[in-house]
Amino acid sequence: MPKETVQRPWGRYEVYADNEKVTVKIHHFIAGGVWSLQYHNHRDEFFKILEGEGTFRIGEEYFDVKPGDELSVKRTQLHRFEAKTSVKILEILYGLWDEKDIIRLEDKYGREGTND
Repeated sequence: MPKETVQRPWGRYEVYADNEKVTVKIHHFIAGGVWSLQYHNHRDEFFKILEGEGTFRIGEEYFDVKPGDELSVKRTQLHRFEAKTSVKILEILYGLWDEKDIIRLEDKYGREGTND
């Protein structure tokens, strides 16, 4: 979610990170692609759906998402995303970004534990 929204005569802009150490990614999912059921100990995550549709699980809640939807995941919070169509997701990670900080509990592709 934006930290601040600033109105201008031409429209508005939204501030998501302000002088913070962050990592920014865009995920490209194929239809049917799914993340592990996972959590992280060292980072919070913000997601904005850019294209496509899918389902986000955060904790025990499920959210059907479409372009423009935004979600936040806190450290240690279980989460998973499953793409119904091809999907593009903007991700902003706050905190330490380390692929070894992916703790997998379930994985469709047979990967276990942390990411090597």
